[in-house]
Amino acid sequence: MNLISTVIFCSIGLTLMASGEDTGVDSGFNPIASITRPVPSQGGKQTIGHAGASYYVPEETNQGYELAANLRADWAEPDLQLTQDGQLICMHDPTLDATTNVYDFPEYADRKTTLMVNGKAVTGVFAVNLTLHEISNLRVKQRQDGRSHMYDWKFELPTWQSVMDWQLTEFAQTQRLVGLMPELKKPSFYHDCGFDMEDIFLRSLAKNGYRWEKDDTETPANLAKGVVPIALQGFDMDSMKYVASKSSIPLIQLISKYKKTPRQAWNEKVLNEVATFAQAVAPSKDIFTEFPITDAEALKMASWAHDRALPIIPYTLKPEPSTINTRKFKDDPYKELAFYYDYLGSLAVFHEAPDMARQYLAQVNHSENPPSYP
Repeated sequence: MNLISTVIFCSIGLTLMASGEDTGVDSGFNPIASITRPVPSQGGKQTIGHAGASYYVPEETNQGYELAANLRADWAEPDLQLTQDGQLICMHDPTLDATTNVYDFPEYADRKTTLMVNGKAVTGVFAVNLTLHEISNLRVKQRQDGRSHMYDWKFELPTWQSVMDWQLTEFAQTQRLVGLMPELKKPSFYHDCGFDMEDIFLRSLAKNGYRWEKDDTETPANLAKGVVPIALQGFDMDSMKYVASKSSIPLIQLISKYKKTPRQAWNEKVLNEVATFAQAVAPSKDIFTEFPITDAEALKMASWAHDRALPIIPYTLKPEPSTINTRKFKDDPYKELAFYYDYLGSLAVFHEAPDMARQYLAQVNHSENPPSYP
């Protein structure tokens, strides 16, 4: 058994019995609410476990977030959706179809329907049509066919509260702060369903002792200086601006190139707007590599964010060669990491195998011939 396998085995073994029960922290005191932990890696570079450590175990599980921490990720990244009773749960899609056994339950399968999600018709069993109690009966599987399915149907969908509870327990036991970087998924869809998703999220912070009121100077917000307890990300710029108007939580604006060219998605006008409310910007990694973008153009595009004091955090890197730009990186995941971390000067990357990003940073620190780009 190799080192990574041992870490995974031990992590999963320790957390198979982990509870998703909402305990909350109503005392008003949170020992990590006002601290910043330094990043123990080259140049302050950081790693983010995308949906946990989703290359190794099913995405969006408490076990995956704990595994990401044990693989030395600085952050765990849960996606947030809402249940019928307004509870925040961790799940990537608004529907339960792709990663859960919802169709094993006829009483749930009967709720399959078609709803409009951000202007697109989506069919499935939506989380918002089940209560938290009903969702607690479901189990999850690995989304990708080519990855290990050893842990299929063993883990529950976590609540956002259970993830915050885990973060506090992890800190109490190890004195290591693993940051949480949740994403509000499809907030306008949940508005249409009658939920004020942003306010529900902000209330969850207040319930857990975060007093991140607007312009609160005690809130750690500089992501480049270390890992703060929680930072929020999202694609919906109006949603992010609303949160910025209500709270001092650090914000990361996600930038997609869906149905756009790289230059349409990422330009100085867009970044000028982002700089008015966000502390970092997270572009799709393809914005800098899609043909015909050259290396020189990619550097110039990155400089626009640097000039506006917006750290760059590209998404989403994966180990599989099929996900790596062959033209630029020859299917080499470490050359890809060198491009984003060092050539473009990114602060962090979202990675589904966060140990690979950590290994790269260690090689830059300690190897005589570290991976490089070009």
